Amino acid sequence: MRELLATEWRDIPGFPGYQASKCGLIMSLDRFYSVRRRILKQTPNSGGYLRVSLYVKGKQFKRSVAHLIYMTWARPNSSGNGY
Repeated sequence: MRELLATEWRDIPGFPGYQASKCGLIMSLDRFYSVRRRILKQTPNSGGYLRVSLYVKGKQFKRSVAHLIYMTWARPNSSGNGY
């Protein structure tokens, strides 16, 4: 786990408490009911694409890992500095 934390992580827009790495991992951050960070389990959907379940204010969102990585790393940021 120490090596994974050494990689660069960014917050996932729209999903507070979650981060994504460029290597395709999604991590939940420390919360009041959880004492540690953890890498989320990825499961394939019916088309074979990997997805994870994220929770915001008690509501579950199932999202494609590829989409979350794109949202986090490939989309231009709002400051206009590019990517």
